[in-house]
Amino acid sequence: MWSVVDGICFSTPCVSFSAGRDFSSTISNRVLPFAPTMTPISRDSLIEELNRLADKLGKTPSANDMRDHGKHPVSTYQSWFGSWANAVSEAGFTPKSVGEPIPRDELIAELRRLAGELERPPSATDMKTVGSYSTDAYRNHFGSWNKAVEAAGFEPIPEGGERLQQDELLDELLRLADEFERPPTTVDMKEQGEYAIAPYYRQFESWEAALKPAEIAETT
Repeated sequence: MWSVVDGICFSTPCVSFSAGRDFSSTISNRVLPFAPTMTPISRDSLIEELNRLADKLGKTPSANDMRDHGKHPVSTYQSWFGSWANAVSEAGFTPKSVGEPIPRDELIAELRRLAGELERPPSATDMKTVGSYSTDAYRNHFGSWNKAVEAAGFEPIPEGGERLQQDELLDELLRLADEFERPPTTVDMKEQGEYAIAPYYRQFESWEAALKPAEIAETT
């Protein structure tokens, strides 16, 4: 189990520790399969390990590189920095999804890894929060998030199967508006967007109503 206490990540194999609580009596009265250990992992240690891997591999390390050759769990980087890409940027490197193209098999392998952890097909939001790559990498390679999920051998989450916050929906409208340099249509969202149409109608009642809070002018 990994937790953050006073700005430091701790690894606690069998018990969870919180700041200010005395666990000595709890431990002494229990028969544990092994003695609990607490190994603090600071932000500097995480960045130092990224730099070590970069020197060893001769390239910007990916999340899979950390899993295969690194000292720390990828989830610890995600807890500290919000995402793997953010961690790589903080270390002074360009995330792989922004720089060089990511091989198709690596993208699919990450989708299948997430599916195994979640026990369901991963959503775009899953990739953003706990995945190793940006959703842009999948959209650029496969054309859309749903096509990427299908290429990995899964059925995309059906319309309405994922509860989305309004901010997420509006951000995607703005991204498409910037990409097309015009207000996006429902066809644009279906073909190039990350989300289905149903959540927009559920949250805003109509497509036109969804465009208004995003401050996107309607076409006439």
